[in-house]
Amino acid sequence: MLEALRIGAAGYIAKESGGAELFQAIREVVAGRRYLSPIISDAAVHSYSSMGTILKKARAGSPDPYDTLTDRERKVLQLVVEGATRRDMGARLKTGSRAVEIQRAALMRKLGLNTRRKLILYALKRGVAPGNEPKPVRKKQNKSGALR
Repeated sequence: MLEALRIGAAGYIAKESGGAELFQAIREVVAGRRYLSPIISDAAVHSYSSMGTILKKARAGSPDPYDTLTDRERKVLQLVVEGATRRDMGARLKTGSRAVEIQRAALMRKLGLNTRRKLILYALKRGVAPGNEPKPVRKKQNKSGALR
């Protein structure tokens, strides 16, 4: 999301958004305003201090691509390093092998890599080793349950 906004996207909606929100986003953007899904806006407000750091990195134009990976993408990276086949990955991630291939391709695109070999070398340089589970990207919650 940050990369999309950094390169000029006028709006961004969450995958979970419904049709009504999509139309609202389109109306806002066509009117020359920016649009960000309320769920994303709320999370940003509640995690302002960490979000500020991320936004500074995004504005600087050189965020570490690894920091932008989702938990799922990190898990796929881990499984690639372990030498798992698409079918094995699909079984472990409870999805189809085609979905795994799409996720791996997106991961490689995000990291700017074009071969499986380069992906594995990148992962090893990052410290991803067979048997080491990737650390999940966690959002902290305060006592009221709001994200920080």
